[in-house]
Amino acid sequence: LQKSYVSSMVSLLAASSTSTSGGVTTTVAAPNDKSDVKSVVRAHLASLRAEINAAAAGTADQMSKYHLQDVSKRIDNALNPKD
Repeated sequence: LQKSYVSSMVSLLAASSTSTSGGVTTTVAAPNDKSDVKSVVRAHLASLRAEINAAAAGTADQMSKYHLQDVSKRIDNALNPKD
């Protein structure tokens, strides 16, 4: 559930969608590019990542720690994509 939620939030950050057909690549801007949706989602994910990192530091259960670290890394990748 947590990974699905983060995935949904990350998809809102998608700047555009690109498709290729017949050797032609088309890029379409996402509808949320002209609103504050991305700003709010980015701030929420940054805050959520801080909470997750704090929770992971205090978690003794190894599987729970792995889960939290994975979710944190997914958020980090979304907030700091490699070009």
